[in-house]
Amino acid sequence: MSGADGGSVGDATSTSGPPGLESETDGVMGIPCEQSISPALSQPPISVMLLIDRSGSMTEQLELGNPESGTRSEAVKTTLFDETDGVVAEFEEQVKFGMTLYSGDDDELDECPELTEVSPDFNNRETLEDAYRDPLVGGTTPTGPAMERVAADFAAIDDGTTKAIILATDGEPNTCNGDSEGSAEGRDQSIDAVEGAFDLGVRTFVLSVGNSISSSHLQALANAGAGEPSDDERRARYYTARDGESLEETFATIISTFRSCQFEFDLGGSDLDLANICQGSVSLGNDELVCGVDWVIDEQLNLSLLGEACDRVQAGENPSVAFPCDIVVS
Repeated sequence: MSGADGGSVGDATSTSGPPGLESETDGVMGIPCEQSISPALSQPPISVMLLIDRSGSMTEQLELGNPESGTRSEAVKTTLFDETDGVVAEFEEQVKFGMTLYSGDDDELDECPELTEVSPDFNNRETLEDAYRDPLVGGTTPTGPAMERVAADFAAIDDGTTKAIILATDGEPNTCNGDSEGSAEGRDQSIDAVEGAFDLGVRTFVLSVGNSISSSHLQALANAGAGEPSDDERRARYYTARDGESLEETFATIISTFRSCQFEFDLGGSDLDLANICQGSVSLGNDELVCGVDWVIDEQLNLSLLGEACDRVQAGENPSVAFPCDIVVS
């Protein structure tokens, strides 16, 4: 899959039928009808905004009692921005990454939330890492006000991408009104802000860095981020990372999960005979997938991979398709 060019997968090709046959028609797309058609697949590009807590508690050790684990802030930096093994380095050709660091200061409420912002782009690791180094870690956790600002600005970027926010925080939220962290007002405002982001078309994934946030609040945030009722006890998944290894796995899992299992393809203005669509073939690697079980095609000619096939796509594999000429309708 390419990244900055919009996510095309493969090239349109044709596969010859049995030798010695002559075509009685020119078929479609200029391909004789004894040949199969393998159109290129494409996906809309993805944008991910990293919304990262920079409050004072991010200076605490990620693994309590293990000074070698580093601080929570240092662990996030290494996990995301290491030039060899970092999550951004792994995905930056396929994903437009942006970042907003947020904190608050009870002595300067008129400047709350304090944000450091980097716009989303492909191949953005160095810019993000440089921005992460600059702000001092300290202050409070105004998650709701930060989310409101970030979601509005992010949703307003009209670049044709599918958008998600990864909220990485280690503490209970407060507002910009001088209240204590974990106040009912702070929790409610953060949930409302995540719900507002979803209404703007932006999904939110919730990651607790360490285990200082109550599970009930994390569940409510995760539900709101997925468009589910925030008071549902178990609905959307939230993530908790207690050490460097789980932090890396969690960021990678969230980004892979957000990768769509739906593909578009171009038949040059032609259509498909959906009644006979299972005569086509869809493969991942050397494995041919089962029509109606592993894949379906809807009336808009969107290919959706299902179940384990979807899991493989989200892990980085790309499908290939082929249709016999006689189910392609010109």
